Amino acid sequence: MQQQASSPYQQFRTLNIIYTALPVMVTLFATAVLVVNYMRPMTGEHADLLLLYAPPVLLIIALPVSTFLFNKVVGSAKQQNVPLNKKLAAYQTGIIIKAAILEAPALLACVVTFITGKIVILGVVPLVLFVFFIHRPTLYRLESDLELSRDDLEKLKSGIS
Repeated sequence: MQQQASSPYQQFRTLNIIYTALPVMVTLFATAVLVVNYMRPMTGEHADLLLLYAPPVLLIIALPVSTFLFNKVVGSAKQQNVPLNKKLAAYQTGIIIKAAILEAPALLACVVTFITGKIVILGVVPLVLFVFFIHRPTLYRLESDLELSRDDLEKLKSGIS
């Protein structure tokens, strides 16, 4: 079977759907952990300090690492002679890598909260969701990150009403 090439608008729309799905799953998992923790009795056992500090430390590490890897993947697509669909494919790959790395501290926070019962660890989740919100793909960010030409930007905008 021959695969039909998607338009820049379809690629951008797919990118937004994928990017939206990642923080939604973090939110659902964190909600499930909260519900389970309130339904079971808390134990008096002290949690391991390593578990308690792992999510925020992982977040501090994940922020620069995700940005570095995103820039590395997207860097090759910034050249003017690269077609728009290839630029968008590289951007989509970079966004998925960045989002997956940023998702890890939130998921770890959910697991640690589930294990220890310390709800305060879930404070990492809103921070991750905030980072997802400020780094969401927009036309302006796409234009800036890929250094799109006027022609590429017009092709992209032509599919968006």
